[in-house]
Amino acid sequence: MINKMADEFNAHELDLSRWMTLQALPHQIRPSSDGVNAREKSLAVSVHPGDRGLRCNPDVPGQRAEIRLHRDWRPIYGEEFWHSFIFKISGDIDETSDTRTVIGQWKSPGDDSPVLAQRFNNGVFYITAQDGETRHLIASSRHDADNIRLLHVLNRFSPDLTTQSLASASPPLHEFNYLSQSADYQGKSNLQIGGLPGHVLPSPHNRWVHMMYRIKMGRTDNTCGPTQKGEIDIYTNGEFIASAQGNLGVPQTDPTLDPYMFFKFGVYRDVAPGTMTFHMERWRSGPTMKSVYTEDDKNLVARLKDQRFAEAVL
Repeated sequence: MINKMADEFNAHELDLSRWMTLQALPHQIRPSSDGVNAREKSLAVSVHPGDRGLRCNPDVPGQRAEIRLHRDWRPIYGEEFWHSFIFKISGDIDETSDTRTVIGQWKSPGDDSPVLAQRFNNGVFYITAQDGETRHLIASSRHDADNIRLLHVLNRFSPDLTTQSLASASPPLHEFNYLSQSADYQGKSNLQIGGLPGHVLPSPHNRWVHMMYRIKMGRTDNTCGPTQKGEIDIYTNGEFIASAQGNLGVPQTDPTLDPYMFFKFGVYRDVAPGTMTFHMERWRSGPTMKSVYTEDDKNLVARLKDQRFAEAVL
């Protein structure tokens, strides 16, 4: 069973018994007084002009500054685990620019693309899940569950999302132009997406957002490891947003692979001008919702929701 762990990121230095800096340089990591309230700090992870990144694909120009969960706290593939945290992004972010950006990702053994990822592009915060080589949109700050399910239906019959005209669709397909690498969303998959109509993700651009994930990895075609369907549940600011169930990640066929999942947060993006920063607060990991969502967290989430309502009114 995964061990319970919490990190408030209030220390002067990153706790290297909990996190690893394999893909971030010293000048990209700093404690910040910009916290969710006056008493708290955050960890700021930034990419700056001229930065490239450690362990980046040399054939794909990119910028990277990511902090990885330490092996001692990583869950084993197939066991249920919960992660929760509060974050925001800030800096020189062009919300009209097509800049592929990953701001949090989970990988299972043998994965190339993340099985679950937080992404930001064209001003839209969205979350994807992966079934083999096929990517799925499962939550978005622009579209609710009904529209996302429509996109999945269209994907099955549309050979080219970027050129086919589907003016009669509601919403029009061009409204999904924030999906970078659109070809990755084509292909066969048994992943089922669920969610509540009308619920969308809040944008984390200059605004604190609480995220909570329940993850249990699995595939029915595994030849080693668990053969149950995988499951993902996503909550934001205390509300259920979306779920995914089915074959997650790549098939597990090699018993010699490291059986641990890994998670990392920060910024991984196409080369772009300016500085972009990921702020992290109140990390929690554990085997149950109760272990990662305390009464204090619930009180903070209530204040975040009140702030969001007040901003909408103003």
